[in-house]
Amino acid sequence: MAMVCNLCRTLTPRIEFQLLAPATALLCLCDAHQLENAVLNLCINARDAMPRGGRLRIEVSEVKIAAQQATAVLPEGDYAQIRVTDTGLGMPGSVLQRAFDPFFTTKPRGAGTGLGLSMVQGFARQSAGEAQIDSVVGQGTTVSLLLPVYQGVLPAVVPGTGVAANDAGSSSQGAVLVVDDEAGIRDHVGEALQDIGYLVTEAATATEALRLLPELATLRLLITDIGLPGGIGGDELASLAMQKCPGLKVLFISGFSENSVPTAAFEEGRVHWLPKPFAMSELKTAIDQLVGEA
Repeated sequence: MAMVCNLCRTLTPRIEFQLLAPATALLCLCDAHQLENAVLNLCINARDAMPRGGRLRIEVSEVKIAAQQATAVLPEGDYAQIRVTDTGLGMPGSVLQRAFDPFFTTKPRGAGTGLGLSMVQGFARQSAGEAQIDSVVGQGTTVSLLLPVYQGVLPAVVPGTGVAANDAGSSSQGAVLVVDDEAGIRDHVGEALQDIGYLVTEAATATEALRLLPELATLRLLITDIGLPGGIGGDELASLAMQKCPGLKVLFISGFSENSVPTAAFEEGRVHWLPKPFAMSELKTAIDQLVGEA
């Protein structure tokens, strides 16, 4: 119910909201917070596609993927399908083909990062499912999340922690600090890092990042944009952070040229550069190379 209230607050009075759910709850083994974010992302996209109003419908149902329908990404089985449908502007084929690409957006500069649908697809695939999209110009868009129905026994939770017992002793790769003034980029990079075992802390400015440094005892890596608000750039942040944290590695993610970073910062293999836009596979490769250097 709280999630429905949050969704309704994002809509305009001109948008009619419908929620269709099965009488029996469907259980999926996934991150609840990421699921809420994915659905909220889809609803915000739907709202933006209906500037003059329309109808937004969320429909939850159980579907079966038969053997002849199965793919490498979506194997045979039972799935919970969450369909978010709007009666908005729709997308032409050229946009539809790139809708899930990271950093691709048709919104005006500053109005979106182009990470919304990419993050939705990433979440679905991390949960052993898939995201699909259909759209017709002038009629609207439907995005479907397909998540495997969980048939097993729920893991026991360690009392007082909210952590599954089989995860309570899991190890970590260490801490990473992600600094970018775009919340979508921070979240997207953070999720990718969490997937490979890092503890992630995010900051929007260099000032905030410097304040957080003393609290990150296991900090191994700083990932930062060059252009940051607040008067301190990412290059200066990196220099200060490396002074405070001996052995810290830095990965710059930026649309600026590589020449924007002082050459001295690249000594001892402590700094790498990854230009935006980048795929998550490129990010993970850059991190593996950087943290693997002596």
